[in-house]
Amino acid sequence: MAKAHLTPEGWRCEKLREHLYRARWMDYQSPSIQMLTLVTVDRKPLLDVLQGDTVALTALGMAVAAEIERIPTYLGAASIEILDYVIMPDHVHILLHIHDRLPRHLGQYIRWFKVQCSDAFTAMVEAAREVIARGDSREGNNASASNTTNTTNATNASTAASTSATNAGNATNATASNTTNASNTTNATAGNATNATAGNATNASNTTNATAGNATNATASTATSTTSATTAGNATATATHAGAGATIGTQGAGSDVSREAARRVLAGVSASMVSPKSKNLLLFAHEYHDSLLYGRGQLARMKSYIKDNPRRLALKRANRELFRIRQDYTIGDFSCTVLGNIFLAGHPQRQVLQCSRRLTPEQIEARRQECLMQAANGTVFITAAISQGEKVIARSLREHGFPLIILLEQGFPNPESSHYRYFKPQGVYFEACAAGRLLLVEPHAEALERPEIALRVTAKTGNIPHTTGRYRFVAMNVIAEEMCGDSTPMN
Repeated sequence: MAKAHLTPEGWRCEKLREHLYRARWMDYQSPSIQMLTLVTVDRKPLLDVLQGDTVALTALGMAVAAEIERIPTYLGAASIEILDYVIMPDHVHILLHIHDRLPRHLGQYIRWFKVQCSDAFTAMVEAAREVIARGDSREGNNASASNTTNTTNATNASTAASTSATNAGNATNATASNTTNASNTTNATAGNATNATAGNATNASNTTNATAGNATNATASTATSTTSATTAGNATATATHAGAGATIGTQGAGSDVSREAARRVLAGVSASMVSPKSKNLLLFAHEYHDSLLYGRGQLARMKSYIKDNPRRLALKRANRELFRIRQDYTIGDFSCTVLGNIFLAGHPQRQVLQCSRRLTPEQIEARRQECLMQAANGTVFITAAISQGEKVIARSLREHGFPLIILLEQGFPNPESSHYRYFKPQGVYFEACAAGRLLLVEPHAEALERPEIALRVTAKTGNIPHTTGRYRFVAMNVIAEEMCGDSTPMN
């Protein structure tokens, strides 16, 4: 069995989803505060729609929200308190507090939560399919009714033509009668009376046809209303099963609005969502992430992270190029993986920031003031932010709104990992990246083993093994010097 791999990122400890083990020192039954993250299958955006920097829940999102609220009502889960949560288009974050020891692993309750949400999803998809099927059936019936109406109209048109011909004949007879004596006039009068009678008869026929048409329309309207009521009833049943406030079909089955909503639901279904065991649809992917509270002030940061999720997603979508990972990007003679404002890499006033570990707090402060003055004059600093002095100065530069290039070692997920596509900087680095003031750079592994890099590291530290952390840290600083074309950095 593969071991768990915990990677610290700011205040979070993320675990790769494919690993079954979590924190080995935690039994996930004891009292604790945790933030859980569940993603939809294939990261399908089914739960809500981003509107500006807020989210509007879909019917399925409402069902998920209702189910989150129900978690403490599960058997044996009374000690679980939902502190906060946020529902995003393709994932949810749930912050919960386990007050007393649980009778079973927390994962069992999360599994039940996922089953309930999957049942709601399956019910909504079935309702959407019914809406589409009824709409298609109604279109067929309407086409048949249209053909019948056209036939009736053609018959009426033929009758009207015959009547017009008869009237024309009567008019001719009447004209001929006018050339004779009074008796002929009498005949003409009789002919006119006959025509009037025929006209009245025709009008009566038209009235009858109109009445029949109205009756037909009334019948069709009644049938449509009945069908709509039936579909609405089905939708209500679906809503009851899913716990949602709004579902497919409430606008009337077969209506443009309802059918469009049904199509959107069906468009989110993929073959990978079908459970191999039950053949039902799965809403959430297997496993989930968990972040454990372990330090002072972390709870406030967790709550802030949850509430800020919609805004962060809006920023990321508005600045896609700044959050796109680029592999094999060349800086100097080095092939790197980068994320952020790539124009910083070509800035003409780049300078390496290095600080010896032997610097006193007073010396670090003096260096900080000097770096701030240089940054105000347009210098862009590049640093691995390894020593305490480097961290302090880099933080100060960032807080003052100056751009930074940060060198990382193994700072990005493996391209084959499920995390790669959705990776983003954490915490304050996220804000700096969105503002275009940050470039994260990870030199490829072979750069650390270059002979010229090894020689310079040896000159600084002596002959130390390449596998040690000390070698890697110094090598990162040497690479930063090379990227700036400067072998005599400020240190």
